[in-house]
Amino acid sequence: MPLRDISLVLTQADPASAHRLIDRHAKELAHRLSVARDLLAAVRRCLDEEEPDVTFDDALRQVLPAVGDRGILSSVLVEGLASGVRVVGADSYRLAIREAPVVAGLDDGDRILIPADVARRGGVRMEDGIPAGPFPDYRPVLSHEPRHRLVVRRATLLEFAERARATVVPLLLGDDVSLGSHALPGRWDGPPLALGVHPGFLADGLRCLSGDEVQLALTDHCRPIWVREDDFLYLVMPSPLT
Repeated sequence: MPLRDISLVLTQADPASAHRLIDRHAKELAHRLSVARDLLAAVRRCLDEEEPDVTFDDALRQVLPAVGDRGILSSVLVEGLASGVRVVGADSYRLAIREAPVVAGLDDGDRILIPADVARRGGVRMEDGIPAGPFPDYRPVLSHEPRHRLVVRRATLLEFAERARATVVPLLLGDDVSLGSHALPGRWDGPPLALGVHPGFLADGLRCLSGDEVQLALTDHCRPIWVREDDFLYLVMPSPLT
């Protein structure tokens, strides 16, 4: 209580007026205490929040290898989700999708495009985006997840893909697994299958992963190869074997 009010209380001839001064001061103290408690609770919440495992720039970098070089496919699609964002890159042969729990300022269902050259610079903000045009509907291709899996060491598969000189190399799946002329120590749980793959496209997806092992999910030689790790999904179309 300020000294002036203390003096008034002590010299107040009317006890009722003195009580009103004390009550008013008590209410002010209670309000200040409530505000201070709210501020301290907000500080505690900030201290307890963990840093996100992935930033918006990280998510953009993961899908950039699949981004095309012409028209609307030369941009990254960013979709607002209740839990963060979904970032999508695509060309005629590949599709990359990354979901990330980042605060983006986009409402659930909002869509913007980030030009690829802007995304490659880093430090991207939502203000750098433009309203999304007629980006191809990628969802139908996700409705049928492949039934069979190839499990192989990522580093080995990446090394063999990077060594390949041809535009298309055979991926042979069965009791023995091979990519081009290289035998792969992998495990295939489906029937024998032979298909062509573009080694550069496959390598682009593998570089976006961090695990020791990778799973390639396939159905047949016509439908996409799925490569998934946590909230990242990379699809690449097989190529005809000649």
